[in-house]
Amino acid sequence: MNRPFNYGNAYEQHIASMLSTINSNVYNQNNMLNSYMLSTDKKIAELKKNKKRKRISDNICVEQDGTIILLEIYDNGDKIGVPFIVNLRGGWEVYRLKFDKIIVAEEYFALVFRNSSTWIVGKYTKNTQTGLYNYFVQSGVKFNSQISQNRIRQALYMGFAPQIENTTQTWTLTELAGWHNGKFLSAENFQFAIRQDFPRLPILQKKIEKSYGKDDLEKYLQIFQMLRGSKEKVLLQEVIVWGLLASVFAQEGIKISICLNLVFLQESLRPIFPKLLQVFNRNSTEVVYADWTTKQVRENLILCNDEILIVDAIQTLGNTYQKQKVKENVEKIKKKICEDKTRFFDIDREIDCALVVMNTEILQGNTINIFVTEDLFEDVLTVENLLNRKCVESFLDCFVEFSENNLETIRRIIRKNRTSCKDSRYGLLKASWQILCMFWQEEGFDFCKELFLPDEIEWEEYISEICEDDVRDVFINVIRKEISNVQVLRRERFATYGANIIYFDDSWLFVPTKVLNEMLKQRGLLSEKLNILYCLKKSGKLKCDREGLSKKVQIGNKRHEFYIISRSFFDKPGMPSIVDLGGMKN
Repeated sequence: MNRPFNYGNAYEQHIASMLSTINSNVYNQNNMLNSYMLSTDKKIAELKKNKKRKRISDNICVEQDGTIILLEIYDNGDKIGVPFIVNLRGGWEVYRLKFDKIIVAEEYFALVFRNSSTWIVGKYTKNTQTGLYNYFVQSGVKFNSQISQNRIRQALYMGFAPQIENTTQTWTLTELAGWHNGKFLSAENFQFAIRQDFPRLPILQKKIEKSYGKDDLEKYLQIFQMLRGSKEKVLLQEVIVWGLLASVFAQEGIKISICLNLVFLQESLRPIFPKLLQVFNRNSTEVVYADWTTKQVRENLILCNDEILIVDAIQTLGNTYQKQKVKENVEKIKKKICEDKTRFFDIDREIDCALVVMNTEILQGNTINIFVTEDLFEDVLTVENLLNRKCVESFLDCFVEFSENNLETIRRIIRKNRTSCKDSRYGLLKASWQILCMFWQEEGFDFCKELFLPDEIEWEEYISEICEDDVRDVFINVIRKEISNVQVLRRERFATYGANIIYFDDSWLFVPTKVLNEMLKQRGLLSEKLNILYCLKKSGKLKCDREGLSKKVQIGNKRHEFYIISRSFFDKPGMPSIVDLGGMKN
């Protein structure tokens, strides 16, 4: 007799339940095993497929979120993207560098990443696997460490080399120090970091020291207080403005057409002026020597912009050819800087700077001559000490900041003087003076009062030129007229000295320095004394020490200072001798 499966007592029913659970578990395990076997078969098939796959290229790409990846492309059509550059995001631009102000022997490219300050500059000759990799690494670019260096080199070359070679975009870097978009730039605030193979731009060779203090400005003014002459106080301040604002003046139509020629009669003062006037790289003296070769002069001129070019033409040695070469170089430099549209030294562009020549010769033509004698400063030692205290650096720093903050006002001042002055030289002098006064007023100083200067300046006197013919006519007439007011005595062995007596011998007049000053003052020519005496010295009509224009001569028991001038210089045909015109004869 058949019985139901669950029929029986409790024990039998328990056994039946256990058998049912076992049966269910076996069924589920069989299903899981079948699924695992199918998955394993699929993976084995995929591995067999990938075993035959080959990577055929790596492409640099940018994903939508800006991640720069290396897209691996395989021969079976698979594409896999892996991180490539890990510290940059976004795209880039490729440029050829263009140079407007200087001549560069090689071509350069630039890679600029749009979302980063990172940029890469290099030479076209190094547009290679190794060259590009080195440029990227030197620029601080970080790559995926899981990618081999060889793959990175290949990817960079395949990705960037064609773009570099074929780009038509150009980019002009800031080449010169000075004014750009309302800012005064130098090596310290050049917008890009300098790395290997970066172009040797002039701006990178021009450093300006940052230093400022109110006390420093007072010390700076003390230097000019030590100058005895008003003309020197004004011009040695103005020339710094000409240099620092040269390109601004040029943009507003005024060329820095005046050369400041320092005629040294006291060469021991020579080191003072570079310390006073040099704008950049003030840790060392930088001058152009007039006996340099054309190539050397050109290399220095091409660096200049918004500064003072100091030319040293003082030559104590050398033959006639060398001395002539110095004169020719000075004249060519002067024409290149102070005249428009010249191509001296094979430089096409205008050089916007101020020119100061340290010389032993008077220069003519758009030149203001300042004679450097032992009497130029009241106390030379004080001036040297002040120059060593960084007060010039403070003035330069402060004036540049003032000019940046007031550039539009400065431009208006220049334009106003350009239109109101028929002679651009007067426009330059007047505009510079007004800018200086505005600067010192803003700093809290009464400029004219501090330097004991008149409120109104006769600018015509500053650029009046005197030539040797003028010297002969003017000086002869003044002395022949004024000598009647002075006692004239023959210089004899036992002659007694008188402070207001002119002495003479068969060839020379011995004029006490104070007497000549008074004679010229009476005729309004005292300001031209050094010009006149210097011309006489050059023509052999003045007997003096090697330095200076006077000479000590013993009369009586002491040596006294005289200007010793040739008698023949004053004589005119058919007219009385200069000695016979002398007054108060015994």
